[in-house]
Amino acid sequence: MTARVRLGALISRSLREPLLQFLLAGAALLLAQHFIAPALSGTQSPATLIELPAAQLDSLRASYREAYGREPDVQQLRELAQRWVDDEILYREALALGLDRGDPIVRRELQQKMRFLLEDSTPLPEPSEAELAQYLQTHAQRYAQPPRYRFEQVYVSRERSAEGDVAARAARLQARLQTRPENPRGLGDPLPFTAPQNAQTASEIRRQYGSAVAQALETLPPGQWSAPVASGLGLHLLRLIAREPGRDATLDEVRARLRVDCRQAQREAANRKTLEALRQRYRVQLAPIS
Repeated sequence: MTARVRLGALISRSLREPLLQFLLAGAALLLAQHFIAPALSGTQSPATLIELPAAQLDSLRASYREAYGREPDVQQLRELAQRWVDDEILYREALALGLDRGDPIVRRELQQKMRFLLEDSTPLPEPSEAELAQYLQTHAQRYAQPPRYRFEQVYVSRERSAEGDVAARAARLQARLQTRPENPRGLGDPLPFTAPQNAQTASEIRRQYGSAVAQALETLPPGQWSAPVASGLGLHLLRLIAREPGRDATLDEVRARLRVDCRQAQREAANRKTLEALRQRYRVQLAPIS
């Protein structure tokens, strides 16, 4: 009880000290200025002011129009605005709680936005003809034209053959082609699609007929009919007319693709240069890498 009396007396004397009274009055004034004055004046601090600018309102209107194919009415626009305010409040509260820190998804989004900002700050001109030619020369293997095969075939359909008769029909046709190799017209069944007449790459043949047909044409001597080759469609008797060897691409053949790749390479180089400049602001310490 004596200790409480002494503590109360000490506090009472301290409160009568002019210096302490001055400090308390100053603190009260600052609190009033921060919390009470804005409420009385109708203003808000920047941290608590939520303003929906006209440009954002236009964006909400455009999003609604794109989603529903018509303009929102006034009530719908008000609801969109209130929903935007709700989202903004949640966003600010999440930042205040530090929810943006340590979240890999948020981290990736911010990194992506920074990359966009870097690209906007360093616009690149279209690559010149000389730059395209130089890029093609440096990466010739990437754009090399693969070998192409021009061939004809006699097709035996599984659907048009009696059960177990597909191989027998193909064998009879093969024997006939060996005696009259230059006259395949009218033999076999029609393909379920129109076969290309121009030379095709191995990948194109593989997509259309399967790997077995493509592999057979890679090793088949020109002018010679093959043994029956199976595919998902049926059996194929193949004759290679010509094999065009692979070669380097010309600038005109790959210009569109080359322009995209060259511009991307220039963008990556510009981004790397900017990142290297930004690195100078930081002291980087890496854990031992072994």
